[in-house]
Amino acid sequence: MKYDYYKERDNSIEGVLTQIKMEATPLDTGSFYLISNVSRTELDYLKELELIDSIESVDDAFGIGLTTKGVELIAYYETWEKYKKRVIERKKKVDDARNLAQRFWWLPIIISALALGVSIWVLFRKQ
Repeated sequence: MKYDYYKERDNSIEGVLTQIKMEATPLDTGSFYLISNVSRTELDYLKELELIDSIESVDDAFGIGLTTKGVELIAYYETWEKYKKRVIERKKKVDDARNLAQRFWWLPIIISALALGVSIWVLFRKQ
């Protein structure tokens, strides 16, 4: 059930990107694009990721302005799946690794202390 929502959201975001690609021949940062058949939550998610900078309601559609990250997404990565895999998931992995390192900061210290203790013990045992 949870994955259906994410799959639907990803499909909707892909639809937004397709609409922008069809409408925009030269992609510009800050240009105003009209997007229809999309919910406000998907656009809020894109704004949270800093891919768009403004959302305005226009009749039964939304007007959005792209940021430089949004232009890069459309021009370089081309699809939402590629961007999600290469940027979002990589950032999540780095954040998870950073959090793990902060949680277990004491582990390298204990290992170093044990290695130093064994070295000192072996040094005194040889004499």
